[in-house]
Amino acid sequence: SKKQSPQCIPTKCPEPPLTENQLVLKEMADQVGVVQLSCREGLILYGASILRCLSSRQWNDSFPVCKMVLCRRPPYIPFGDPVVSSLHFGSTVSYTCMDGFLLKGTSTIICQADGTWSSPLPECIPVECPQPEEIQNGIVDVQGLTYLSTALYSCKPGFELMGNTTILCGEDGRWLGGEPSCKPIECSKPREIK
Repeated sequence: SKKQSPQCIPTKCPEPPLTENQLVLKEMADQVGVVQLSCREGLILYGASILRCLSSRQWNDSFPVCKMVLCRRPPYIPFGDPVVSSLHFGSTVSYTCMDGFLLKGTSTIICQADGTWSSPLPECIPVECPQPEEIQNGIVDVQGLTYLSTALYSCKPGFELMGNTTILCGEDGRWLGGEPSCKPIECSKPREIK
């Protein structure tokens, strides 16, 4: 009778718990009984990423778990407010600017798979009003051109101001208060001396 030579059969370990397709398993082609584990995008692996099936038909370590990526609180931008719905991977944060400021750039950032927010961040820049109009026989003293800045009007000697002396740069980039005018000062007729 022929003697049968012994054969080596790879041991089989329990199937990994690939819960809700979060854990991704890849068998190592060059090593029998060794698997590499990773998480799908937006999840972080906690635990061993490589497991070995032992002759005892048990894995050499416990299975890792995948947890949702969380971003930190969104960055602050001067004169802006973030509107936050969630800090999880894939969630968005939209920025709005305070009154008198305009948003420059993209208003929305996204929580990325590596736990950071997408960039660049938007900016809130002050609204600017145009240079105020000069008025005939008047002087305009511009204190600034940004939101809430003022311009002061006065008249040259011999003229009086009709309207507001001060105008204010509004949140929409227009001057508020109306443009005044300078009218000649009219003297009353002298009384006759008798």
